[in-house]
Amino acid sequence: MTRAHGKPVIMHIIGQNNSRKRSIITQDRKLQVKLAQRCVLIEELRSLDLRHSILEQANRSLTELGSFNRKRFAIENFGWLSNEEIDACCFPKSGGAWERGPYEKLNYRPEELRHTTSRGLRVRSKSELLIAEALYRYDLPFRYEQVYRTGNISISADFTIRRADGKVFIWEHEGLINKRSYIEWQRKKAELYASVGFYLWDNLIVTYDTGDGSIDLRIVESEIRSKLMI
Repeated sequence: MTRAHGKPVIMHIIGQNNSRKRSIITQDRKLQVKLAQRCVLIEELRSLDLRHSILEQANRSLTELGSFNRKRFAIENFGWLSNEEIDACCFPKSGGAWERGPYEKLNYRPEELRHTTSRGLRVRSKSELLIAEALYRYDLPFRYEQVYRTGNISISADFTIRRADGKVFIWEHEGLINKRSYIEWQRKKAELYASVGFYLWDNLIVTYDTGDGSIDLRIVESEIRSKLMI
């Protein structure tokens, strides 16, 4: 579009016999609308290409961050993206879908779920809360207190974790280690887990509180890096 004597003059560039010339279409309203639609679509495609390029760059950067909090970084640096786009950058779709999918969850003494993680999950102990936050940092999808059944017996795992290659692990964190009855129950639980396919030497992780009831996060980090990261 150009101007002549202060009035807009709309020009249409057309090709004929490999040549190009301008055609004045100021009076052709329908063609003007079609050209406007074309310009809008071209600009939209340019915008989408730019967004795709930015998302790819963001995804590469986030992947290189490893254990860094990806979602916090993405929100701070790409706040114009929607929540769905942020999640797409930060978390594998298959793992996220698995984590949010339906599963049988333990419904035992819900009033004991007193501690809340940074993502709103309520857990029973501060040690479990710290383990959950560590799993978040490493972008490992997990289910809390999933129930497994064998025969007439049911058993629930503290954390059921899906590794990036699809392999599923159970993580049990044990407290009350000074009580003999509790230790005997944990031995029995290990046998039950084995009956549903989870073994201490393979896909069953067990950690413990120390004698004074605290947790050593160095051990938690070591278990994650050696068994859950690939």
